[in-house]
Amino acid sequence: MSEQNIARILDYLNANAAHYGLETLRTQLLAAGYAEQEIAAAITRFEQAQSAPQPVAPTIPLPSDPAATTRLSEPDRVEIESPPQLPQSDDRQAAIARARAYIEANRDRYELEALRGTLVQSGYADDVIAAALTQIGPVKQPRRKRNPGDGPPPTWPFGLLVMVANYVAISLFLTLEVAVVTNGIIFGIGTLLVLGGETVAWFVLRRGPRERLGRILVQGALFTVLLTFGSVAILALLIGACLAVIGAF
Repeated sequence: MSEQNIARILDYLNANAAHYGLETLRTQLLAAGYAEQEIAAAITRFEQAQSAPQPVAPTIPLPSDPAATTRLSEPDRVEIESPPQLPQSDDRQAAIARARAYIEANRDRYELEALRGTLVQSGYADDVIAAALTQIGPVKQPRRKRNPGDGPPPTWPFGLLVMVANYVAISLFLTLEVAVVTNGIIFGIGTLLVLGGETVAWFVLRRGPRERLGRILVQGALFTVLLTFGSVAILALLIGACLAVIGAF
């Protein structure tokens, strides 16, 4: 407990106890961020001070004429003032800033509860995390539920889809080549533009927020090249094996 905070609470109680109940003041102090133990200690001291013997004021005789008796006016009711702000140390403010930066960097990929659990495991207090979330505002949850310990989502299934799209485009170039007969110019340039464009896109996007898209495109290009040359190699082996068998007879 902080004696400095208890002293602030006592000043606040002395200033407002004549107009408001202790429970009302306690609620205000809790809302201001003071600890329950500090509030309880301050109220105990306040009550002890109130129960201590007070010096007896001299008795003032009433005037003989009742009409001359003046009636004491009740004190005007005043609005309850806000409790003094609980000072926050630089360490707490720095912790809030770090927690906020961590949540903002990962909130689009991971569940909020997973991020909160990671922060708690790292030693961040619940009130620090709550303050960071308050500063950030509503957090949009990702479509896919993932935890911070998980690796990046796989991209190869989408790479296969890109490979299929590449083969469709290459087939169109080949059809156009057969129809126009340009000695392979249309087919070669078209294929180079598709595969080269995907590779260039990966190189441009690999360090930005769309790095995942870049990986999908380059994987599609690699799958296309590997399947094409692999098919050619397998076909060449089959032809060679057939020729070897035929030559043996």
